[in-house]
Amino acid sequence: PLPFSPTIQPLAVYGLGRSGTTLLMRYLSNHPQMVVYDQYPYEMRMMSYMFHTFGVLSARADHNSSHPDYFLTDFSRIGFNPFHAPALYNETVINWFNQQSLEEVSAFSMRSTESFYQTLANAQHKAKPKYFAEKVVPYIRNQYQWTLYPQSKALLLVRDLRDLHCSVRSFNEKRGFASFGY
Repeated sequence: PLPFSPTIQPLAVYGLGRSGTTLLMRYLSNHPQMVVYDQYPYEMRMMSYMFHTFGVLSARADHNSSHPDYFLTDFSRIGFNPFHAPALYNETVINWFNQQSLEEVSAFSMRSTESFYQTLANAQHKAKPKYFAEKVVPYIRNQYQWTLYPQSKALLLVRDLRDLHCSVRSFNEKRGFASFGY
């Protein structure tokens, strides 16, 4: 069972740079039941950030990431939980890490995402939004979307690769520096 029942579902927008995701997000922001951070380049990624938070806080110990003896002195980051090391504990503690902790951290991540997009919806005078949209970069944490939000949707934006290449070159030339992996 899900630890939190969201009232707004995610719409993940996938697409390579220069494929039209920014234009699509601008169009989606005008829909009355869609919450989108409506400032260019439309890349507020609260769900993605919270999924990353969930992944870090629920991962098993990696003492290269954070060490039980030193994590309190590193104020600029938090790594994997240094105490989530099953070999060190009895079954009760292991079960807490593998179940209750996962439920609490996932509920926190979902509540925070919901709270942000509900606040944004209120600011945009959208009374009952059904979806919030985010540009999503494909990476391992996206699996959480389908687990935690089983009713979520995705859009995959595809542009002819030849046209995409020309657009990237032109955009990079216009700005005076290379990006998009070039």
